Amino acid sequence: SLSPKMIHIQAAIAAAVQTCIREIKKSTSLINWSLNDGSGNGNGDKDGAGSGGRDGLTLENCVTTAFDLMISRQLAQDWHRLKPTTKQLVNDLRQLRTLFHY
Repeated sequence: SLSPKMIHIQAAIAAAVQTCIREIKKSTSLINWSLNDGSGNGNGDKDGAGSGGRDGLTLENCVTTAFDLMISRQLAQDWHRLKPTTKQLVNDLRQLRTLFHY
């Protein structure tokens, strides 16, 4: 079981993950937000991370799956065209996912 301070830290990391995903969604339309197969038309969840919905995008999926790798793979061929801010957000998401597991 987690201590109250650990729960508070996890909540802060979860909020940062949600914000990071929301900002990535704003910055690029190259990502399919469905967690099913990593391919498609990119018309996934429009409400923000953690809202659930028909495509399976939940905060739990974002931190328990290799969600950051799925995003990186989808952006790989266009990585050179992305804004530095978007690249940083993808890297931040990877770091936050790592921190969440401590």
